[in-house]
Amino acid sequence: MSAFLFAIAVFISALVVEFLLLRGFTAVATSTSPSTASVFTATAAPSGVVRALGRLAMPSSPTGIKGLQSDLVQAGLRGANTLTIYLAMRTALALALPLAGYFFVGKLGTVPAVAVLLGLAAAGYFLPALVVGVLAEQRRGRIRRVFPNALDMLVNCLESGLGIDAALRYAARELTAVAPELASEFDSLNAELQAGLTRQEALLHMRDRIGVADVDAFVGVLTQAERYGVGVAESMRGHAKMSRRRRVLDAERRAAEAAPKLTVAMVLFILPPLFIVLIGPTAIRLIHGVIPMLQNR
Repeated sequence: MSAFLFAIAVFISALVVEFLLLRGFTAVATSTSPSTASVFTATAAPSGVVRALGRLAMPSSPTGIKGLQSDLVQAGLRGANTLTIYLAMRTALALALPLAGYFFVGKLGTVPAVAVLLGLAAAGYFLPALVVGVLAEQRRGRIRRVFPNALDMLVNCLESGLGIDAALRYAARELTAVAPELASEFDSLNAELQAGLTRQEALLHMRDRIGVADVDAFVGVLTQAERYGVGVAESMRGHAKMSRRRRVLDAERRAAEAAPKLTVAMVLFILPPLFIVLIGPTAIRLIHGVIPMLQNR
């Protein structure tokens, strides 16, 4: 019993640590302005234990570090210490889950026990990456849904006489309530432009932070229009039509995929209970009535 209680205590401790770290992740993910993220970074610097755990899982190559940072940024997790906290979560789970499972695999034998412990370690290590991937995909989906409407707003601003920079500032201000992620990206774009970066560099940075195909095409349209002197409003209007058409096609694709998915759910979860309700009483009557009569004969 003591081993069982110890394992439970270790597991609860790991959950508490993960919860505290996840609170920091949530604070960064829900921030809608760079100032909020900077406040979190300044007031919630990681401790020495967190930094030590993060160094254990730190990739050795700069390319790997840059890839992890890109994944975190696309998930909406920003800040100078976000990568350290994320790697510390992976290390903590990879160590805590096998430690908690050690006390339950003693009767399995050496080889199965080692396999289970390695599986728990792998699950703990890759679980934060799975969570980050889900957060990134959800964020990309939210941006993808509102981006055609944002393009229409930019086109109206450009046709009314505003420049591209002023149109981006207006769109960022008006989209804050309905699309905070996209508004935050426009704010970051405007901040980089004011800091002295060229428009092409700032647009490329925004493309890398979002990771949506429509935004990639939008950046390409602006870059080509600026390079060849084409009207920006006209080019963006055509791109907005294509983005809206792409969104309609995506909705039609999801609607077409709904029928096979519903069929699988119906076969697995609806038909068996239905058969039990319909055939169950008859089967019970047969068991209690017909079978004893046959045995008496």
